[in-house]
Amino acid sequence: MRDILRRLQRGDLTLEEAEAAIEAKEVTPSSPPMGTMVRREAARPSGALSFVFMSLVLLEVVFASMFLWGLLDGWSQRPLALILAGMFLVLGVITDVYRMGYTADKLIVKRRRDKVVPRQD
Repeated sequence: MRDILRRLQRGDLTLEEAEAAIEAKEVTPSSPPMGTMVRREAARPSGALSFVFMSLVLLEVVFASMFLWGLLDGWSQRPLALILAGMFLVLGVITDVYRMGYTADKLIVKRRRDKVVPRQD
């Protein structure tokens, strides 16, 4: 298709010849470059997934509060380390749940046909 457009611009091809070639389907339409993103659709999270996500966020707040309380109250290192490990574990699960349910999982690449629009003089 781009070849026909170039030939039309150079004058090697007349408009009637180009239209005849297009109507006879001698030309395959050119597609956009590979990976061209036209639209991004976000996944639709379910109500249960939102409930799980909010529960994990609440658990993370509880762990953070316990850790701060333990620091201020002078707890030993072992319980603080366990609480900190729980915080990082819950943060990892929150990240996985977020990526699974809330980020876009589908990219739609729309192929467009080039159009030959005759000039109106």
